[in-house]
Amino acid sequence: MILKTLKRFTFSSLDIVRTRLEIASLDVKEARIRFITALITGAFAFLLIAISIIIGIFMLVVTFWETNLLFVTGILTFVCAAGGVTLFVIMFKRLKNGPGFFDGILTELERDMDAIDKYRRRLGE
Repeated sequence: MILKTLKRFTFSSLDIVRTRLEIASLDVKEARIRFITALITGAFAFLLIAISIIIGIFMLVVTFWETNLLFVTGILTFVCAAGGVTLFVIMFKRLKNGPGFFDGILTELERDMDAIDKYRRRLGE
């Protein structure tokens, strides 16, 4: 009887550890995907801002030429700058508001502790 209970406890414990390791693995994968996405978004934002600076400089050169070219160049500069700034804002919001690195496994461990506490209280009654 005691050996059977001990065996069942051991298997349950190993299963819990395996599940927690799987959750930790998923957390690491999600963090890596978020980081790569933020990196790519940041690179595109940097590219758009760099293009807007180049177009802005070009706009200063064109300032004394025809007025239609100045208008088009100004619009292109604004669009590139606005796109770059928007991408940076999106990137920082995703990094700030994303889940923590091991939030999934910490939540599951908290559930385990609650279940153990409930079981202890039930045995104490």
